Amino acid sequence: DAISVLMRFAEIVRSEGFICSRLDALTPGYLMSVTVSGECTLTPVGHIETDTGELYVNALNGKTETVG
Repeated sequence: DAISVLMRFAEIVRSEGFICSRLDALTPGYLMSVTVSGECTLTPVGHIETDTGELYVNALNGKTETVG
């Protein structure tokens, strides 16, 4: 849920050195990954936009996800 994602974001800011002074948006969504065999996996994430960048927090395990 959104509260869990925001709590994890606050932890990331404190412990992992993500620097920002403003949280602009929190949008729920999914990241899609496709294997070579064509299987598709959707991972629920919170997309967080701040004044210094953006990050994706996995809604299932709280880890940050990379895009690209």
